[in-house]
Amino acid sequence: MTYLTDQRKVKNPYSRSEAHNILAKLATQAWESKTKFSAVLKSSNEITDKLDEATIDKITNPFE
Repeated sequence: MTYLTDQRKVKNPYSRSEAHNILAKLATQAWESKTKFSAVLKSSNEITDKLDEATIDKITNPFE
């Protein structure tokens, strides 16, 4: 969530509340559709307007 709320990481960051609501909605969508969370993030304009694919891959990779 920090990548969506921190001005040092993204232009025009979301408020913490906005970021929480967006990520909660997308996490539910990923769970219900049995889709990788990173794929759901990449398909969301709310996320891709703020983060590029490389950043999404980085922050969703537990081994990095």
